[in-house]
Amino acid sequence: MNHFPRKLASLFLTFTLLCSLVVTAQLPVEASSSSVITISSASDLEQIRNNPTGDFELSNDIQLSGEFIPISSFSGTLDGKGHHISGLSITANSSQPKAALIVTNYGTIERIGLVDVNITSLDTNSTYWAGGMVATNRGTIQESFVTGSVVGGYRSAGIAVNNYSVIRNVYAAAEVSARVESGGLVAVSESGSTLSSSYAVPDVYSEEFNTGGISAYAYSNATIEDNALLAGTIANGDNLNAGRITGRVNGTPTFSNNIASQNALVQGAVVTGGTSGNAQGLSVTDQTLTEQSAYENTLGWDFQSVWEMNPVLERPTLQYAGEIQDVEIAAAADLELIRSDPYGSFVLTADIELSGEFVPIPSFYGSLDGDGHHITGLTITSDTSQRKAAFIVDHYGVIKNVGFADVAIMGLSSDSTYWAGGMVANNRGTIRESFVTGVVTGGYRSAGIAVHNFNLIRNSYTDVMVRAKVEAGALVAVSESGSVLETSYAVPDVHSQLNNTGGVSGYAYSSAIIRNNALLAGTITNGGNSNIARVNGRVNGTPVFQNNIASEQALVQGIVVTEGTASNRQGLSVTDQALGTQSTYVNLGWNFNVIWEMDSQLGRPVLQSLENPAESVSGPIIRRPLRDESVVVSQGVQHRQMDFIDVNGNVQKANIIDVDLNLPQNEIIVGTKNNQIPPTDANGDYIRIEDSEGHDSIKANVADQAATTQIAGKEVVAGVNGEFYTEQGPEGYMIKDGSGIINGVRVPGVDGKNYPFHGFFGIKDNGTPVIGSYTDDWEQMKEELFQASGGQYWMVKDGVHQDFNGLVISDPNHPDYDEQTYYRHNDRHPRTAVGIRSDGTVFFVVIDGRGANGSTGFYIEELGLYMKELGAYQALNMDGGGSSTAVVTNGNGGYDIENTPINKVDGVNTPGAPRDVFSSLLVVVEQD
Repeated sequence: MNHFPRKLASLFLTFTLLCSLVVTAQLPVEASSSSVITISSASDLEQIRNNPTGDFELSNDIQLSGEFIPISSFSGTLDGKGHHISGLSITANSSQPKAALIVTNYGTIERIGLVDVNITSLDTNSTYWAGGMVATNRGTIQESFVTGSVVGGYRSAGIAVNNYSVIRNVYAAAEVSARVESGGLVAVSESGSTLSSSYAVPDVYSEEFNTGGISAYAYSNATIEDNALLAGTIANGDNLNAGRITGRVNGTPTFSNNIASQNALVQGAVVTGGTSGNAQGLSVTDQTLTEQSAYENTLGWDFQSVWEMNPVLERPTLQYAGEIQDVEIAAAADLELIRSDPYGSFVLTADIELSGEFVPIPSFYGSLDGDGHHITGLTITSDTSQRKAAFIVDHYGVIKNVGFADVAIMGLSSDSTYWAGGMVANNRGTIRESFVTGVVTGGYRSAGIAVHNFNLIRNSYTDVMVRAKVEAGALVAVSESGSVLETSYAVPDVHSQLNNTGGVSGYAYSSAIIRNNALLAGTITNGGNSNIARVNGRVNGTPVFQNNIASEQALVQGIVVTEGTASNRQGLSVTDQALGTQSTYVNLGWNFNVIWEMDSQLGRPVLQSLENPAESVSGPIIRRPLRDESVVVSQGVQHRQMDFIDVNGNVQKANIIDVDLNLPQNEIIVGTKNNQIPPTDANGDYIRIEDSEGHDSIKANVADQAATTQIAGKEVVAGVNGEFYTEQGPEGYMIKDGSGIINGVRVPGVDGKNYPFHGFFGIKDNGTPVIGSYTDDWEQMKEELFQASGGQYWMVKDGVHQDFNGLVISDPNHPDYDEQTYYRHNDRHPRTAVGIRSDGTVFFVVIDGRGANGSTGFYIEELGLYMKELGAYQALNMDGGGSSTAVVTNGNGGYDIENTPINKVDGVNTPGAPRDVFSSLLVVVEQD
């Protein structure tokens, strides 16, 4: 980037004057080259601290990371030479309550840009100040600018908190807020000071009073002249002493020739009565402020050697220290620009809809301004090459004004190196005025915004399901020492398998600051019943909890919390009605003039800069679809693959085979190896015949059963595993191709036990599909059945989802206790099921599980909800576990296994290893 744009005419004129007049007294005095110390890196800045009277110049742009310790005093010269220092991050502390690059400046600072600063005061006590460049200016600041965030002190200002001397030809485009004096450029203009030929883009707020677009407070003999205020906002909580140029005056400061945009709003209203000689400034149009003549002719600014108009920003910028230009992000593909230039400055110009998997951006040092737009559908799955699942892994810059809607961030391992963050994994920069909605699940640590917060998160919220093995937090998993998490809220749905679970933060270390936050109604749970709380689950040392509140209905382990206070990890209990009232948040110090507004429909705050996200539509079991792809196998037969996150935060992978039996060419048969009818004795009991290796000769995996089923004029196009079985044969009654009944070995009455949940799927002689029980339906239907295969758990019955909890016998001493029945119900497993819709169409579902490709598997009741969501009027669970298999013809005479069966190979669970099964259900069509 060229930081020294020059007009040829200007160069020529300067050269001529120098040669002919040699008026050196009018030129800036610079130290000789031999005495000037060059600053070329972040570490070189320490030379200023070590030699505060020296003369320094920057030789290139500098990118900072981590916390910077303020330089106590400076009386030399710092010439930026048109370069930038980006990412300056400072948090005040009790040993240094003044947060600024330089605390007291006696020297000259010039031609430097501080880009995306994050200056934060620890407290609102009167000793705590936050300044974009300096705390106290007793020297000269000129031809420089500040962008970013300067927040939280008793006094705050974009350039200098207290100005005793000269500030000229500067500007600030920064968020500035404080308890009392907040000024876009200066907080307090002291007697004898000068603030001239400068401007601010105001975003200024004071919790109480004394708020100004240029200067918050001005004393007698302070001079504020030839300045401009652009469109923006100036507001305070007490509606007292707020002005476009200056908020409060003491005595008779001099206001001369200042102008202000008509749309520089004070307390949200247009100002009347402003003049060039008062604290409001003369009103001008925004169009006027885009024209050079307004500054050059009206205010007398120097456009020969100092200023130039920026056609992109439509405002002046400095010829030296030119402002970094934002790169526009207008489409999903443009996000790759961030990856390729992690130090850049980016702005969203449109909402972005993502599809497919997004690869995390490893690190980011620049700025991303959402400008009120959303990124929707961010989907990230961790893997061995990138174990941190987040939009940005290591964030050092600034993210603001952006909504991440309907995210699906998945850390698919419980190994400690796997994390999942809704926005970033490590936050070492600033995140503000942003939100996240969706699901963040599966990592060792997971959080709605940032897994580890080392720096600052403010004015943000989440409505996210968060799941992790250990540390889980709706906003942050781990609040590191020195971090700040403030003026934010969460709608909690947070769970850890083990411990360390919080509605706001999962874990907090000493000196972490968690303040002025709200927790709405929701749930915080973990499996270990330890280190769990509404605000923060576990503490290490003495983190600071200050002024946090929580809904009485934010339940911890399903129980109302009674010991909460504003300064402990539970937060002060308030009613949900109070959380629907703006005054509750105003009492926390939230800014409802500029940042927040109440949403009457949601009954909670949302961000003014961001349109509230549309709620994602989810069914009784599907929380967030990840993939949904369908392929027509043949007329009336369709194969659908659906990956999704369920309502419990688990990743599910489903293969669905739809069959329209209303079409005469389609049928469903019971499949076996070589299409043989299982041999039986005279009583219908299965006769086991073993091959040379001792294996049941009728068994084969589903793909082999499909391949060996040869029927003249017909073709098998798809299939799934069918019947539960034992070595003695099928568990339920079986009929194949109109055969006699092959007796089941685990049906009511066979071994003296009742099996009330066993049932069957069948095809009648007339082609009608049916599901029934052995206790009520088998005897009535068996003579009409042409095909029949057994199952267990009739999950959807006449359109009603069935719940078996409390009905399955779990006591091994009970005479009807059945280990397999209990096992199948008690755990999540891979599953196979058949469903019949009210229109007579049939569909098969195979759900993976046991970690195959990150899949979890279903409980029986969850599978029933899914079947109903897919349209089942009747649905029956069939064999599952390692038997669950879905196959589809590949068109070349073979069959592809479409799911990921998981079976033991040499004693180890191995994904992709199919199991030989007793029978299958095959889809057969007439050949063309």
